[in-house]
Amino acid sequence: MSGEPALRDYYGEESFPLQSRDCQQSSLLVRYVKRTANNGVYSYAGEKDPYDDPVFLAYNFFSLQADRVVYNPKRQTVEASGNVVVIKESGATEHGDSITLKIDNGQAIPLP
Repeated sequence: MSGEPALRDYYGEESFPLQSRDCQQSSLLVRYVKRTANNGVYSYAGEKDPYDDPVFLAYNFFSLQADRVVYNPKRQTVEASGNVVVIKESGATEHGDSITLKIDNGQAIPLP
């Protein structure tokens, strides 16, 4: 029907198992609209129009939303860019244009 937004091309969710030094098993959850993979590095994108559906990432007591997220499992790094919203364990929320995180021993540590 005319006037209705087109359906999204793709929608998915992935989970990457991670283990901390104290042998606690956890996972990194990524929900996205578009995904590409190149040499073991995963790039995710959300969609602005006609929906406002960013990439969502959750890890332990930490989550973020962004327009784009790149996850490198070998280096255990996450690079998020474009309207980044970070929600920490304490419930504090941070907003920005980009953030790079290192997933290490059960924590998501911001890198400079």
